[in-house]
Amino acid sequence: MRSARSAFLGHQSDNARLLEAALGLVIGGTRKAIFFDYVCNRSLVYHYTAQHFVLDLYQVARIEKLKGQKYLIEACGKQKSKIKDFQILLVGEIVDNSYKNECIEMAIGAGIHDRVNFTGPLSDIRPVLNETDIFVLPSLFEAFPRSIIEAMAAGIPVIATDVGGNTEAIENNVSGFIIPLGDSDALAEKIYLLAQNLSLRLKMGAEARNRAVNFFGIRQNVKKTESL
Repeated sequence: MRSARSAFLGHQSDNARLLEAALGLVIGGTRKAIFFDYVCNRSLVYHYTAQHFVLDLYQVARIEKLKGQKYLIEACGKQKSKIKDFQILLVGEIVDNSYKNECIEMAIGAGIHDRVNFTGPLSDIRPVLNETDIFVLPSLFEAFPRSIIEAMAAGIPVIATDVGGNTEAIENNVSGFIIPLGDSDALAEKIYLLAQNLSLRLKMGAEARNRAVNFFGIRQNVKKTESL
């Protein structure tokens, strides 16, 4: 158990310095310090090696059509016979109730209604990230989503669509997966690939964290600004 933790997080002191660099830009203000301390001490191994494993998929975005929650629900419905135990956590303000109802109806039709949870907005996402195995953002449009960098900085592999800044944030097939727009089959394939391969989740999570630090950390961005 100890070796698995070390392989994923590295030494605590080094991890603290790296995450401080990443989260200084991603979170900002007082939330940074709270989030930083929590992520540095998150107990990943317990979740990954639990005797009864439940795969937790997480998306944080407003509940509206542009954010593509229905594709995540549809994809999981396609894999319910292969992935026996999973939960989908949809975090964000519900701005389109008709779309939320559409998602619920889709979940009912797929037989996974009891596994889909709408939380509304959360002021503290730390407990959610602590339990998250895969972060999914199947949006139809994005600028540069902070939520992806938060997940990456927490060491979570990401699956996102080929839109906006997603491709800048994620190195495809290294720190996560980029999938075609509106393609629930491709999303289902990548979810299953990560679900059944612990070592791949750990490896991609580590790569995601390193990328968040090296490309989006506050220190790196300060250096870039100073060089202009």
